[in-house]
Amino acid sequence: EHVVYPSLHEHGMGNEAEELTRDHGHVKHFLFELSELEPNNALWMAKIREFRSELEEHIQEEEDELFPRLRDGLGMQGNQHITKLMNKEGMMAA
Repeated sequence: EHVVYPSLHEHGMGNEAEELTRDHGHVKHFLFELSELEPNNALWMAKIREFRSELEEHIQEEEDELFPRLRDGLGMQGNQHITKLMNKEGMMAA
C-alpha cells in the first residue's frame, strides 16, 4: 500500500490506486464491525461472508489486472527498485 499504490499513481493509474486505498479503508471498517459483534451473533457470519467476497474481488483486481499492468510499465529496473522498496517496507513493519 505504501510502495505499490504510489507507483500506480506515478504510472498513470491514479484512479485505480485511489479505489484500492478506499477498499483498504473499507476493510478496516469491516474489521471494526466484526470486533463489535459476538461470533455467535447471526450477523457475524453474514458479515464475514460479505467481507470475504469483497476482499476476494479486491485481490483479484490487484493480482490479475493492476499489478501486471504496473509490472509491464515499470520494466526490469523499475521492478527491481519496487522490490527493494517493498522489502524495506516489510522490514520496517516487522
